[in-house]
Amino acid sequence: MRIMIVTDAWEPQVNGVVRTLKQTTYELQKMGHQVEMITPTEFKTI
Repeated sequence: MRIMIVTDAWEPQVNGVVRTLKQTTYELQKMGHQVEMITPTEFKTI
């Protein structure tokens, strides 16, 4: 299955949301799913 996760919480933040997203992504990929992420790192601001 192809899965897109969109979040405003990502590195360099260190919190439960980021940890949960990383673990969820890892587990989904381990089960054979293709996971793509859209995070703030793709959208630089001034």
